[in-house]
Amino acid sequence: VAAAGVACGSRHSLCVSRDGRVFAWGLGDDGRLGIKLDEGQMHLHEPTALPLRDVRVRSAAAGGHHSMICTDCGEVMTC
Repeated sequence: VAAAGVACGSRHSLCVSRDGRVFAWGLGDDGRLGIKLDEGQMHLHEPTALPLRDVRVRSAAAGGHHSMICTDCGEVMTC
């Protein structure tokens, strides 16, 4: 995946690809990754694409307990 940008939170990271996908990995116990984890699972050790349909991501930001993405249409999404 060719990266266009990376955002790092305290315990998770996001990568926006050049084709507008966003990948997340790290601690995700409170939903900060935007990906539903299996019961008892707290971490994603591999970058995993967010399940976004018909959305092209322009940028991403990661905080201590949350993530935000901005789409190419100017919409902001949080998790």
